[in-house]
Amino acid sequence: MNLSEEHCSLGIKGYECFHMYGNKTQNVKKGRYSGGLSIYYKQTLAKSVEIVETHQNGILCVKLNKKLFSFREDVYIINVYVPRPTQT
Repeated sequence: MNLSEEHCSLGIKGYECFHMYGNKTQNVKKGRYSGGLSIYYKQTLAKSVEIVETHQNGILCVKLNKKLFSFREDVYIINVYVPRPTQT
């Protein structure tokens, strides 16, 4: 799936966007995907932010370069989409 900036709907000036669509729910055969994750970061930080890993089940791992914070090691942020349980 194409995960480009054109899929981001907010268009915040000066920020880059990475969007990952969620999966269709089990009962939906047609129509749009639900859920998903978006990450926005300042364009000036683009060289320090890296999308390391994605999983279509709603996991997005981002690495922040250690030089950004003057740390000894890189910083990792894991974003997880947890869907609301369906009611029966």
